[in-house]
Amino acid sequence: MNEIGDILRQARIDKGITLYDIFEITKIMPKYLEAIEEGQWNILPGSAYAKGYIRSFANVVEADADYLIELFETKIERQPRKTEDNTYAIERRSSSRSKKLLARISQGDNKRGLTTLLVVLALLTLFIYFSSKLIPNGQKDDGDSEWPTAQEKEETEFAPKSKDELEDEPPIPEPIPEPEPIPEPETPKIQLMLIEEVKRNIVYKLDTDLEEFTATIDISGGPCWVRVVTDDNKTWEGTMQSGDKHSVTASDNITIRLGLPQNARVSIEDIDIEQIDSKNPHNVVVSR
Repeated sequence: MNEIGDILRQARIDKGITLYDIFEITKIMPKYLEAIEEGQWNILPGSAYAKGYIRSFANVVEADADYLIELFETKIERQPRKTEDNTYAIERRSSSRSKKLLARISQGDNKRGLTTLLVVLALLTLFIYFSSKLIPNGQKDDGDSEWPTAQEKEETEFAPKSKDELEDEPPIPEPIPEPEPIPEPETPKIQLMLIEEVKRNIVYKLDTDLEEFTATIDISGGPCWVRVVTDDNKTWEGTMQSGDKHSVTASDNITIRLGLPQNARVSIEDIDIEQIDSKNPHNVVVSR
């Protein structure tokens, strides 16, 4: 029995308001308001949030908030949450498996490291042995060799060049400046959220930084009578045939009336709205 949700739903119906109206007043997401009415408490983020949502809901519909909070604390909040125990057990088993896997990886790494060290020591021993064989017996490195000294190298490298040598050298090419990167255009933010679906009225909320947004009606499968009203009260009305397409632009809201919705597809800025599988007229409302 969902006594809390039944009381709030009946109070809302008596007031003649919708969940969307409560959302506009309290800013509580419609899915949380619906969960309260249905008694689906596991959807809510926590007990503190749940009691706050119940109180705000009750204040709007003028129900007894203190009584509903007391019901929640008595019948809902004190019930054990088995899902948390199961989650803890799963996390504990996952942690145990991870520790065993890390132990196996660590043992494998130690074996490979020891093998690599032995190979390096063997190669170093062979290098020292063959290097000593290549040096003639009795020869000492007394520094008297045919290699030029560091001072001789410096004098040769930085000696001034003659005029003929300078003329024979190719000119040094000037560096070519790299082109500046072209900034990529920013993608506009567009989010469309279903707020409410009551009888034959479907309400969407649009979150976008565009100054204007566009709705497109695409007809397929048969004719459909369409009426479109934008926020400046401009109205377009007509019967569209299969293959026809019509677009309208608005700043704040668009209302689309579809006579035969199953033959129409509606999209908002390339975001497709779920097609309505019905032969009865429907209203599609999109607003900021």
